[in-house]
Amino acid sequence: MHKLDAKEGYKRNTELLIHLAIWLVVFSAPLIFLSSSEMGGLSIRSARRWIPLFLYPVLFYVNYLVLVPKLLFKKRHYAYMAGVFLLVVLGIWGEAILAHVIWLLDDTKPMREPRWPRPDFPFPVQLRVERLVRQVLAFVTMIGLSTAIRVTYRWFADEKAREELEQQRLHSELSLLKNQLNPHFFFNTLNNIYALIAVRPDDAQKAVHKLSKLMRYQLYEADTVLVGLKDELQFLQTYIDLMSLRITKDVELVVSLPSVGNQVKIPPLLFVTLVENSFKHGVSYTEESYIRVDCDIKGGKVVFETANSKPQKPQENKEASGIGMQNIQKRLNLLYPNNYTFDVIETDKSYIVRLEIPVQTEHRF
Repeated sequence: MHKLDAKEGYKRNTELLIHLAIWLVVFSAPLIFLSSSEMGGLSIRSARRWIPLFLYPVLFYVNYLVLVPKLLFKKRHYAYMAGVFLLVVLGIWGEAILAHVIWLLDDTKPMREPRWPRPDFPFPVQLRVERLVRQVLAFVTMIGLSTAIRVTYRWFADEKAREELEQQRLHSELSLLKNQLNPHFFFNTLNNIYALIAVRPDDAQKAVHKLSKLMRYQLYEADTVLVGLKDELQFLQTYIDLMSLRITKDVELVVSLPSVGNQVKIPPLLFVTLVENSFKHGVSYTEESYIRVDCDIKGGKVVFETANSKPQKPQENKEASGIGMQNIQKRLNLLYPNNYTFDVIETDKSYIVRLEIPVQTEHRF
C-alpha cells in the first residue's frame, strides 16, 4: 500500500514539475524581447507582453482537461478537431480584446488612434495576415503540446495497466502449473507410503509425519512466487528422507545441500520434481543403482543437479514423468525467460539434469 502511494505521489510530483517548467518557459520568453526602457520598471507598455500569455493556460487546460479526455480519447475525432478550431478562434478573439484593454489603459499611447486595435471595434477583423498566422501557430502549438502531454500520460497509464494484466496472467499461469504439480507429487508420495506399510509399518508412521511436514510447507509457506532457499532445501531434505525409507542398501544415495540463509530466493517446489524423478526412475531392486543430488551457489547462479542410474528395465510411467518435466520447463520460461540453463544428459546407464537460475535476493515477479 505504501509503495503504491509513493508511486502515485512521484507521478503527481513529476506531472506538476513538467507543467511548472512549461509555464516558466512561456512566461519568461518575453524577457528576451524587452527593450532597455521597458526593463527599467513595470508599466502597461511592458506588461502588454505578458498579459496575452494568460490565454495560453486557458487554451492548454481546456484542451487538456476537456477536449482530449471527452472527445479524443473517446475516438470522436471530428468533434475534437471542431473543438480545437473553436478554441483557436476564441483565443484569437480573446487576445484582440486583451490588446484593446491594454491600449485603453496605456497612458503613454500616442494621441492618434492606432490602426489596430480600434477603440470602437475591438475585434480582429483588421489584423494583418502575418499577425493572424503567428497567433494561430502559437495557439495550435500550445494546444498540440497539451495534447502530446496528455496522450503521453495516457500511454504510460495504458502500458502500466498492460503490465499489471501481464503480471496477473503470469501469476495465474504459474499457480495453475503449481496446482498441476502438487497432486502429481503427493499421489506418488502416498503410493510410496502405501508400499512401505506392508514391509515396515514403523517407518511408514514416520513417513506419514514427514508427509504432513511437506504438506504444511506446500499449503502455508510455498503459496508465494518466491521462497527462501533455506526453507526450500529443508523441504527437499525432508522429501529425500521420506523417499530414502523405501530404498535398499544397494542404492547409493549422495545428497549435498549447502547451508544458506533465506536471503536467496527461488520459486517454490522447483527442484522437487527432479528429485522425484531420480527416485522413481533411478532405483533398481535387482542391481546396484545410485541417486545423487547436489545444490550450490556459483557465480551468481543457483546450480541444482540430479544424477541417477538407469536400470536395464525401469518400471516407469513416461507420460506421468513427462508432465512434471514439462511443468518445470514452462515455469522456467515464465519466471526466467532466456535467463536460465536447463540441461538433460541421458546415456544408456545414467540420467543427469542440471538447472541453473540467477540468484535473487528480493521479489521481482
